[in-house]
Amino acid sequence: MRTSHLRFRVFAASLALALLEGRAGSHRVAHLIEGPARALADSIPSRFTLVSWNTHKEINAGFLSDLGSLVGASRADLVLLQEARVDSNPSALQSALSDRIWHLSANLAGNGVQYGVLTASSALPLEATPLLSKAGEPIARTRKASLVTRYRIAHDTLCVANVHALNFSPLLSGFRGQLSDLCDRLRAHSGPLIVAGDFNTWSDRKQNLSDSILGSLGLVRFGFGDQSARRTSRFGHALDHVYFHPAYLEVDSASVQVRDSIASSDHVPLVVPFRLRR
Repeated sequence: MRTSHLRFRVFAASLALALLEGRAGSHRVAHLIEGPARALADSIPSRFTLVSWNTHKEINAGFLSDLGSLVGASRADLVLLQEARVDSNPSALQSALSDRIWHLSANLAGNGVQYGVLTASSALPLEATPLLSKAGEPIARTRKASLVTRYRIAHDTLCVANVHALNFSPLLSGFRGQLSDLCDRLRAHSGPLIVAGDFNTWSDRKQNLSDSILGSLGLVRFGFGDQSARRTSRFGHALDHVYFHPAYLEVDSASVQVRDSIASSDHVPLVVPFRLRR
């Protein structure tokens, strides 16, 4: 694709994003919303399943039904949603999550609704820390949210970062800064670590930068094998990824699923089962 054509499409997408997000107010400091407290296990099992899905602000018909079916079929211990939507009465969302406990790191709010990244789990987290990118998207200036949660797992502590990365970062400075700040937050963790979500890696430069920054933590990006091409992509590049630390975790590759039959979002869900290495 010619560079000028790519730049035009990026500008057009940025303008559309600004018009969409301009209807809601943007948070300027990290903002955490907690779901109702409930009695759950105190640790994640040594074999666990993670689901990651950008939900397109849950605006499409059938989303909650699809989410409920996805969570139920996968029996996911960790559900990472980007562009999640939580209103003043989240009972329908709570039901779709099968009463898992959840936390939302919000970056947008309007009319009693909060949007951001949401992590739900089958076990009580030890910690839930919301993060916002220092830079914002062009025009809208919307900052992107991340959420770091920690859980007991066997003899160790599992750290999980749910990420929605900047999309149209000028010269990639904001994108680089967002991932670097996240890594600075995670660097002190020694043990099993996962970073997953929508990285908006629609170019070689963004993908290489993401791999390099997260690789500095010892993380590797799971490739999805024969299912790789079924993931959501832009300009021939996949947007959604799962990074993990191979010294502590291994993927049950035979059970990985890219659920491209689900059409209630502009992204498709990723289902990734893990085993804790002994």
